[in-house]
Amino acid sequence: MRSSVRKRQSSGLGHWSFMFAEVAIWSFAVLVVTGLFLMVFFDPDMSPVLYHGVYTPLSGVPVSRAFDSTMRLSLEVRGGLFVRQVHHWSALVFVAAVAMQLLRMFLTGAFRRPRVPQWLIWVTLLPLGMAAGETGNILPDDMLSGGSLWLIQSVLLSIPVVGSYAAQLLFGAGFPGDSIIPTMYWTHVLLIPVAMVALLAARERLVRRHGHSRFAAPVPARAGVRPLMAGTTIGVLVILGLAFQIAPIWLYGPAGPGQISAGSVPDWYMGFLDGALRIMPG
Repeated sequence: MRSSVRKRQSSGLGHWSFMFAEVAIWSFAVLVVTGLFLMVFFDPDMSPVLYHGVYTPLSGVPVSRAFDSTMRLSLEVRGGLFVRQVHHWSALVFVAAVAMQLLRMFLTGAFRRPRVPQWLIWVTLLPLGMAAGETGNILPDDMLSGGSLWLIQSVLLSIPVVGSYAAQLLFGAGFPGDSIIPTMYWTHVLLIPVAMVALLAARERLVRRHGHSRFAAPVPARAGVRPLMAGTTIGVLVILGLAFQIAPIWLYGPAGPGQISAGSVPDWYMGFLDGALRIMPG
């Protein structure tokens, strides 16, 4: 009796584990595909230009080339806004799926041997996903981007002794400088994705070797679930990109030193850091 109950519980926990991992994998796949599309139109340049696009409230306003290219991508490129929104929602879903996978593994003890390497991979993917989202928020050079840069500078300056040197190394002599967006661009599109691909590939090899933790279903059953999870994840992300607006940079406006839009807030996974900075003394 007890063994049958434990078996049913194990199967249910395994299904949850498989679901969270698959959501993370397929949302990352969507991030890669949409990111390749966005790279074609985005210009990571902080040189000033005058905006003369279709959004008339900003006509003639000095903006950076990064902001100008993001505006054109969003409002003038066919399907550009849809791809941008799917990309942003995919980043949020990826971090959420990784966090839930870690929580599931912790509560069920699935971080123990022989799956310690899998646990460490997911632990590493969480800050990488957060870093990818934060560097992506910086690229459009809008008010939300400016707020993220202020957040990064505040974190660096809060580090004892070396904080001011680290901030100067990243931003240069004056904040925000003229090279932070190109630096974040290559970090966002090259360094972080390569690291994440390597970790996910290593995780796949470990799963093939040790199996899914607490998954009682046979291998053919798991193989049949994967296409379903892929279709479901991609479908939900498409619906989110079509129906739910996110990061409307034309409402935020271009970034300016010392300015931040009242409507711009960090993504949910950075809320703890934003709140911690608010309660810390100056």
